[in-house]
Amino acid sequence: MLALHTTSLTLVITDGVGDQPIRATGLVMVHLETIVSQMSKKPRIWVLRPSAISAKRSWDYLNRIAKNTHVGVDALSEEERQRLGLGKSDLPTDV
Repeated sequence: MLALHTTSLTLVITDGVGDQPIRATGLVMVHLETIVSQMSKKPRIWVLRPSAISAKRSWDYLNRIAKNTHVGVDALSEEERQRLGLGKSDLPTDV
């Protein structure tokens, strides 16, 4: 660390990806623009960790859109079905 402290280098560490080089590379690529934009003459250490992801139901997002646009979810669904030229049975409801 003392050697790094005396330079103007940036050290990037991928933590939590184990021995999976593709995950480590992807993690660096996702954050590379931010890292480069904040590089300076001072040494920096970046510790990158993957965040947990979770899938959400599309119905939940449809409800959120309806709420934010002050439209009922049924009315929003029907409007989109008509716009897409789909019948009522072509799209699932509360899935």
